[in-house]
Amino acid sequence: MLENQTTLPFALLLDELDRRPETTRRARLEALLREAVQSGRLPAGAALPASRELAGEIGCSRWVVVQAYEQLVAEGFLESRGGARTRVRDTPRPQRRPAARPRPDGVPVRIDLTAGQPDLTAFPRAAWTRATRKVLASIDPADLNYIEPGGVPRCREAIVEHLRRVRGAVAHREDVHVCAGTSHALGLLCRAAYRTGHRAIAVEEPGWPPLRDFAEGAGLRPVPVPVDDQGLRVDALADHPEVRAVLVTPAHQFPAGVVLSPRRRSALLDWAQQRDGLIVEDDYDAEFRYDRRPVGCLQGLAPDRVAVVGSTSKTLAPGLRLGWLVTPPHWSPHIEATRRAIDLGISTLDQLVLAELLESGTLARHMRHMRKAYASRRTTMLHALRRTLPAASVVGIAAGLHMLVELPGHVDEEQLIDDVAAEGVKVYGLRRYQRSDPVHPGLVLGYARATDAAINEGIQVLARHMSP
Repeated sequence: MLENQTTLPFALLLDELDRRPETTRRARLEALLREAVQSGRLPAGAALPASRELAGEIGCSRWVVVQAYEQLVAEGFLESRGGARTRVRDTPRPQRRPAARPRPDGVPVRIDLTAGQPDLTAFPRAAWTRATRKVLASIDPADLNYIEPGGVPRCREAIVEHLRRVRGAVAHREDVHVCAGTSHALGLLCRAAYRTGHRAIAVEEPGWPPLRDFAEGAGLRPVPVPVDDQGLRVDALADHPEVRAVLVTPAHQFPAGVVLSPRRRSALLDWAQQRDGLIVEDDYDAEFRYDRRPVGCLQGLAPDRVAVVGSTSKTLAPGLRLGWLVTPPHWSPHIEATRRAIDLGISTLDQLVLAELLESGTLARHMRHMRKAYASRRTTMLHALRRTLPAASVVGIAAGLHMLVELPGHVDEEQLIDDVAAEGVKVYGLRRYQRSDPVHPGLVLGYARATDAAINEGIQVLARHMSP
């Protein structure tokens, strides 16, 4: 009987057979066995019952079992040899990656201090609605047809003017590619780089982990280069002669919060010239500088060597999925060829609404308002840290939507994160953004989504759990 099978718990599996949603007995049996193999409940090499024996057990014709076995053999889950029992095929199974540490479950987030997240409650709904109505009232029916993947001319021209005026960029409409945010732009650029012979790209360490993922997904090997208080260590690029592309956040590095110094900006441009290389400038957080005007973008100094990436994710909302990539002229054909293979562009309506917001000055007014609000919240967090966590030190400039807080060496960063999460306070540590162990434990704290009261309470919770 099946209960006596020693290689697999068939009796338990078959209890589930009649609860399957599939319509036929054969479909139910196939799905049950397939999932049992995938989950490991039926281990590699396990012998299945003879078709006649299993048919008698589940009350069906032998032909049903034979067909189910044959289907799973064809799919590679089972193997069958003449005169031998049908068995689970011994093939590599994907292993589930264990979590680094268990997190408290069931505790709602009361205070969200996640870095790099804008205040979504401040999204200018009325302005977006007005711009949408204006666009819909004036749009030509032909504009709703398929478009060039690079973007609608009006939107590309509005981005050119915006970057020239606000970021000091030098760009032409045909070199602007409207994208679905920074991730889309970087993915396109990395794929184009691979198509043109690149096999590696330097990335900042620490840095935003998805940047490495985009590079690896395109076939490029990310090469970590350290960051210090002056930004990317440009001299360290000499240790990697195979690298001809580098990804940097010079205006406000994430998560260190530093600016690439003037000397290093010049050194990086020299490196690109000597190496015949490409600098990919992620203009992250450039719009939000609180102590002075933001530094201009690198692209304005060397438009033939620098590609600049930007988006509305921090100025408006990530969910809009609107951004841009400005490439050196000789790179534009590579981006266009890469793009035609994977997408046909971004929503015409959204592009025209963005153009309207840029041209009318509405986006600029919104940014001025948010700059004041974020500066005030940053000041609140600084005062709270100095008052309740005097042993911690803030790294970086007065800019952006986050700050890096270095903690005393004795603090267990991961344990602290778990402890405050149990009280509903969400924070992330420096280790999350660095492949090697950080020299100091640290927290990357965001303040854009929190009220003053929430910021003060969140820092108090941190201080309580850091106390000896």
